[in-house]
Amino acid sequence: ADTGFSGVIAPTIQDLSGPGTVLRGCDWEASMDTTISLHQDKGLQQKGIFAALGPHATDTISPSLWKKIASTAEQERLPLHSHVSQSIEEYRRSMQRNGCSPVKFLQQQGVLEADASMLLVHSMFVSSRDLELLDPNKHVLGLCPASAVQFGFPCNYQAWDAAGFKIALGTDAACSNDGMNVQQEMRLLAGGHIFGVMSSTEMQKFEKEGEGAEAVQEARQRLFDASLMNSPRKLFSTVSSNAGQMHPLVKMGEIREGSLANLLVVDRDHPNLWPSTAPLRTVCYANLSPCIQGLMVAGKWVGEVGNFQQSILGSQMFLEHRKEAEERLRSLLRSLNLVTQ
Repeated sequence: ADTGFSGVIAPTIQDLSGPGTVLRGCDWEASMDTTISLHQDKGLQQKGIFAALGPHATDTISPSLWKKIASTAEQERLPLHSHVSQSIEEYRRSMQRNGCSPVKFLQQQGVLEADASMLLVHSMFVSSRDLELLDPNKHVLGLCPASAVQFGFPCNYQAWDAAGFKIALGTDAACSNDGMNVQQEMRLLAGGHIFGVMSSTEMQKFEKEGEGAEAVQEARQRLFDASLMNSPRKLFSTVSSNAGQMHPLVKMGEIREGSLANLLVVDRDHPNLWPSTAPLRTVCYANLSPCIQGLMVAGKWVGEVGNFQQSILGSQMFLEHRKEAEERLRSLLRSLNLVTQ
């Protein structure tokens, strides 16, 4: 809240493996307590800070803890955020331990039947059978396209969309996405599918025989028509209303009385945006960062309007937070014997 950000925080919960099993104060009980404390803090809610349960993944949480998490989600009216089928390693462990896919495992533990919304992040190894176990009315599939290109592969957005699921775009962490610009993820989601033409049978035939160029172009057009390139409103929903409607206490993604007053002001005359004849399409595809003039979070301006970036980078609060972050980084490196001072 001190940074001026607004969002939903999901402290990581783990009991089988991961940092939560070894770091002091990060055990699953402490994470659950922290989550409930955040959830019940009315002061934080007024600043636009809310809580969600954050079970890390299907291979780092025991069946008994999953059941407890599902029960807590219903009792406290909290959404769930979890990595599901995010890697081949997680999928393998699920098959070895449980004899089924991660999604099927969640169904067996009663998680999917819980009266709570859930964000299933990455979902790279989710089959059509898995999709049939999910409910589009409460289960949202999370995508981090730029990160997925590094540690996995782009997901089948078209199949998810055809099945009626809402998609929420994210950036993942800095370790796999240095930019962490969720607005730029829209461009990759919209056009990434078209790169599939390079692995199509039409292209393979053309490269081998030098014939069939028209067939390659037709394959490209089919992929383009199935993409989000011509649906800016639907594309924008992946970073606004889809995620904004998941939490029962959060009202955002719209300008209406009672909703969080989270507003971004941009300069339409900036070279990155001009000529802004189609504002929504511009927001989806242009680089907005240099164009930001002001930011309002929960009804309060962050930084100085008209001098947004420099007013934050030069503020005493930012400098203090940066110093504290550097000290934590050095402490971590020392604990790993990577530095001596």
